[in-house]
Amino acid sequence: MKKLIAAFVALFLGTMLLVACGGGSSSGTSATSGGNTVHMTSNNFAQPSITISKGSNVMLVDAELLEES
Repeated sequence: MKKLIAAFVALFLGTMLLVACGGGSSSGTSATSGGNTVHMTSNNFAQPSITISKGSNVMLVDAELLEES
């Protein structure tokens, strides 16, 4: 019984981790209202670094999805 509970807890935590790390998708290539845009390639980010201020928005753009559309 303890193993079953431990398995459910592990499954719950794994699911929460996936949900927390996943993001919604949005179309467009630039952020609005002073946001910061970060372009991603298949295995890394296009920009080497970015500096944002506290409370600013960051838009992640998947370059591969834009090419496929």
